[in-house]
Amino acid sequence: PWEVFGMTQAQFFSWVGAPVSSVPSPANGIYYVQSSATLHGTGSGFMYIEGDLSMNAGFTYTGVIYVKGDLNKVNGHAWILGALIVEGAVDIKLDGTADILYSSDAISQALSTADGSFTRLSWREIPAP
Repeated sequence: PWEVFGMTQAQFFSWVGAPVSSVPSPANGIYYVQSSATLHGTGSGFMYIEGDLSMNAGFTYTGVIYVKGDLNKVNGHAWILGALIVEGAVDIKLDGTADILYSSDAISQALSTADGSFTRLSWREIPAP
C-alpha cells in the first residue's frame, strides 16, 4: 500500500499510526485496521484493512480504502467516491448495489482534511446537474 502514496514501508506505517481492531463510526481520518472489517455508516480519509472487507447498507465513504485481503460482500447499497484498491480476490456476494467512483479530487480533499501532511493545491466545485 505504501507504493500508492510514493512512500517507503516505514514511512507508510508511521503515517497510518497504530492499528485498531475495529473501524470507528464515523470513520473520518486515517485508520490501519489490523483485521477483517464490515463497514457501515459514513467516513472519509484513508483506511488500510489487513483482512477482508464487507460493506453494509448505507455505507458512504470519500477517500481511499485499501484492502489487503478480499472484497467479500455488499449488503444493501454502498457508495465510495475516491478509490477502492483490493489486493486479494474480488469475489463478492451482492445483496444490493455498489457505486465506486474514482475521483482524484475527492482523494486529495479527503486526505488533506484527514492529515495535514497532504496539501490540496487547488479545488473546484462542480454544481450537480
